[in-house]
Amino acid sequence: MCRCIQSKSPLKGYVLIVPNDPTKGIVKCTCLEKRESDMHSRAGLSNSGLTERDLIYTPEDYLGVKSRRNLAFCEKFINEFGAYSGYIVYFYGAVGTQKSTVSRWIGATLIKQGRTVLYTSQQAIINNLMDFSQEKDWMKIYRTRDLLIIDEVFDADKSVVYSTGNHLPHFDRLIRERHASQKPILFISNIAPGDIDIKKFGSGLKDYMCRNLIYGNALEFKDNYVSELSGDRKTATDLFSF
Repeated sequence: MCRCIQSKSPLKGYVLIVPNDPTKGIVKCTCLEKRESDMHSRAGLSNSGLTERDLIYTPEDYLGVKSRRNLAFCEKFINEFGAYSGYIVYFYGAVGTQKSTVSRWIGATLIKQGRTVLYTSQQAIINNLMDFSQEKDWMKIYRTRDLLIIDEVFDADKSVVYSTGNHLPHFDRLIRERHASQKPILFISNIAPGDIDIKKFGSGLKDYMCRNLIYGNALEFKDNYVSELSGDRKTATDLFSF
């Protein structure tokens, strides 16, 4: 039972500290604080590319042990977010190794803390920045979010790579401008940083990325979600049920 009910407060969601005097000693109950926090988080999800499902994920939902140590870094990144201004974080690994799920959890947790986040893909960014009628508006969004999470990056199978190279200047400029503004980026890829194809994405961008990786390293994910599922583990439905 909530404290506001136990105290017989006339105002739902508030605790009556001084009995029989509704004009004094009224404070918010934890139930109201939680509702307000949930509303704030849901508002922060608007135009973030994330969903309410991402808000309920926790590190305990991660399946496997090969790359579980990556979660310790992720929690440190969240808790000390301001200390990582301008850094590039790079998650890589095969398809289904929970890279995107963990990155979405990072974004959702930061939203709960009042940060602004955008989760998107490299292809979406290229498309938006090559649309000259909207380029300035999109660049402002990409530059100003506290954390920009870019999925399916540096993979020619996931992004259109123009033989003319027209896609490169826009993407390159975005990365450099965010870095200059001390805004971190989290990249998610099936490609290791050292294996980025310079013929398709440019040697300058690859070198810049590698030089500015947090701690000089990328985080590899090896635990395949499907292979880790078993009868006694949570299913996808269990993880995302309300």
